[in-house]
Amino acid sequence: MFVNLNSETVPFSLTIYSEDGYDFYVNIDNICLQTELKYSGLNASPELIITRFKYGMFLIGLAMLRELGILESQGKTDSYEQTTVDKIKEFTRAISPVLLPMISSLNKLPTTLRSGY
Repeated sequence: MFVNLNSETVPFSLTIYSEDGYDFYVNIDNICLQTELKYSGLNASPELIITRFKYGMFLIGLAMLRELGILESQGKTDSYEQTTVDKIKEFTRAISPVLLPMISSLNKLPTTLRSGY
């Protein structure tokens, strides 16, 4: 689900349900996304940029959710008393300024680098 989170700096949030699953929220009013849309010009369509942001944030959030769940099950939680949701919000806020430039730069790699390991 993609909704307005009422903050231009929070790019991502989620609601955790004990057994039913999760609701993921991506803030398309995020300042980093809006800046990228403003300065992208003709390099990419706005729909493509928004889609990259949505799925990039979703995949990061999902990966963090999995990793934090593994750490919690192993008893390796930190002492900060932050909830899983707060940890994910904090990390996605930190990565949001570089997410879209990183995706764009990866797309521009020469094909010889993409296939030659």
